[in-house]
Formats: sequence, structure tokens, C-alpha cells
Amino acid sequence: MDHSFRFNIMFLTMIINIITFSIFLTVNSPWLYYLNICYLHVGNNLGLNHFQLMHVYFQMIGFIQIPWEHHFNLIYLKSSMKAIQHFKDVKRLILFNHGLMLITFPFSIHFYIQLMKRKMTWLLISPCQKLLSFIFILLLLFGLDFNDLFIAFHRLMFRNLDWVFNSKADPIINALPNSLFFQYFMMFFGILLLILVLIVFNAKHDLRSIS
Repeated sequence: MDHSFRFNIMFLTMIINIITFSIFLTVNSPWLYYLNICYLHVGNNLGLNHFQLMHVYFQMIGFIQIPWEHHFNLIYLKSSMKAIQHFKDVKRLILFNHGLMLITFPFSIHFYIQLMKRKMTWLLISPCQKLLSFIFILLLLFGLDFNDLFIAFHRLMFRNLDWVFNSKADPIINALPNSLFFQYFMMFFGILLLILVLIVFNAKHDLRSIS
């Protein structure tokens, strides 16, 4: 196999692992939701206190990440069939993400360790810098018009309109402020950027050490 082709495949595998890992960390960040419900007083419109809202949050997060959890039933809030179907759709995407993360992890670690042993991590500098530039462009677009891009994202990822909630039928939407989703996106990109910057920094350090 051509070395360049093999490097590209392994680099792509590593990037997929970094992306899926960033999503995993973002999804499992209850502290961010807690800060939002405290600062925005989310529970006031629902008649729920912070403890009850966090209970609902953990129910949602548990449902979309636990493969053997098949029943979506929020203890304090009712849910329509459309909402339940949407959470099932989200569950499939999240489980796919987590599965991909686990599959690509050993290959990514092996690839990076081999580059370190051969003092060839400098090969990662150029592709990572290009990816960083692309991410900064995406961040700019999201910052300029997050709402429209958020809607476009849902239309791309879901083939139905079950994600359009009615607050009377699905009060859960009132427990998820719009600003929270923006923060989740920023957190995802922040983690992604941090990992890539650390890779580039380490690669440049290794390059200086062998010069």
C-alpha cells in the first residue's frame, strides 16, 4: 500500500475519533445544563426546581446513550409521540457516534504512537492546520447566523419534522433554551480546536527537537 495513501487513511481515522470524542464529551456535560437552568431560571415556566430539571436532563441523556434503554418517559414532563420518535432518532445518531469513537480509538492511538516513535509527528502539522482553518470558518458562520444553520443542521440530519416541538404537547422544549444549543456547539468546536492545537504544538516541538 502506498505510504501516502495509508497516512491519509490513518489521519482521517484519527480525525473521526477526535470528532466523535468531542461529541461524546459535549453530550456528557451536565454542568453546562446546570449553569443554564440556574442563570436563566428555566424551571420557573415549568414549575420544576433545579433538582427536578437535572433529573429530567439525566433521563434524556441516559435514554439517548444507553443501548438497552427503549422507553422514553420523563418523570415530570409529558411527551408526544413525535417527540419520542425524535429522541429515538437522536439516540440512533448518538449510539452511532459512540460506536464509531470506540472503533477508531485503538487505530488512532496506534497511528499517533507510531508517528511519535519514528519522530514523524511533524507530518500532522500541515493537515491539522488546514483543518483548523476550516473549523474557524465554520465557527464564523455559526456565530453570524446560528439559528438558520441550526435549522439547516436538523433538516440535514433528520428526514422528518419530529424535531419541531409544540411547547404545549412537549414542555421539554421549554427546559432546553436556545442558548444551550449554541453553547453545546461552541463547546464541541472548542474541544475539537483544543485537541488539534495540542497536536500541532506537540508536532512542532518534536520537529524542533530533531532539527
